[in-house]
Amino acid sequence: MFQRLFGRERHANRAITEALYAQIVAAARQTVFYSDWDVPDTPLGRFEMLSLHMFLFQHRLRGEVGVAAEVAQVLIDEFFLDVEHSLRELGIGDVGVPKRMKKLAKMFYGRTAAYDDALERDDRDALAAALARNVRPDAGAWPQAALLASYVIDAARQLTRSHPNRSFPARWRFRRHGRVKEAEMKHADTHSPVSFMANVARLPQKGLPVVIAADAAQRAALAEEHELLSVEAIAPSCW
Repeated sequence: MFQRLFGRERHANRAITEALYAQIVAAARQTVFYSDWDVPDTPLGRFEMLSLHMFLFQHRLRGEVGVAAEVAQVLIDEFFLDVEHSLRELGIGDVGVPKRMKKLAKMFYGRTAAYDDALERDDRDALAAALARNVRPDAGAWPQAALLASYVIDAARQLTRSHPNRSFPARWRFRRHGRVKEAEMKHADTHSPVSFMANVARLPQKGLPVVIAADAAQRAALAEEHELLSVEAIAPSCW
């Protein structure tokens, strides 16, 4: 099947990996991570997000054979070449690069082991804790870790639903996570109203009223995901 789709030429596999790696980089650079979820917008913070998205692809491709296995390896090679290039751009010389690369490789594989373990156990709290420990070790508490954990779980499920025989490379893309508006909820007691932010995905099916209005960027992402020309308006309500 793979050979019928892509032929025997290695340049075809190279085109696949380049397209996939571009998707990984674009997903890791989503503004929401840095502006809304307080991921440090630093070389190390960007390395964490790139590592996280590389892990998600490797997690999906684990156990595959043929071209998929080759693509997984080439993606890892491309990732570390990119990291090395970034180190050199930061001014680190030939003597210092190997030492830094060894340290970053150890960091990457340590993180992927922790994330993989949490996903396999379907342990959202453990995943959030691992993300907080790695992405924001300087923060005593990082509430946005739960949001990032939910994103990772959703992305892993989305990739799992994609089969490499049918989906290489164009449809293997991460859902663009636009800027999510804060959900404002009012307590039923009008004498003592309480407003607070909440993770809507974790609310019970019945309970507090929730209204979410999607902005233009979210509607565009939704239209792209479902291959629609446009989504003019969306304002779902649930109780």
